[in-house]
Amino acid sequence: MNIETVLSNPELIKAAKPEPEKGGAGSDFSNVLKNAISEVNQLQNSADDQISALMKGESKDLHGTVLAVQRADTSFRMMMAVRNKIVEAYKEISKSAL
Repeated sequence: MNIETVLSNPELIKAAKPEPEKGGAGSDFSNVLKNAISEVNQLQNSADDQISALMKGESKDLHGTVLAVQRADTSFRMMMAVRNKIVEAYKEISKSAL
């Protein structure tokens, strides 16, 4: 497929152009949080799968399993730290609104 084909087809141009999300900055922030939580969950599931495979004898990669567990733990701790900062910011905003 060449550039002329893409430029002459409005459907391809529309598909390549991301639509702006409705809801403003709040929805962007919400999407960032949802994506971060999803990523942490994926890392945790991956670590769980590797632990399970190691315990069943399906894998002998102890080093990779330990790294996956540490990666999941670190990402979870980071998510909790961000959560705590968000809660603190919310409390500060609530105090100043009174």
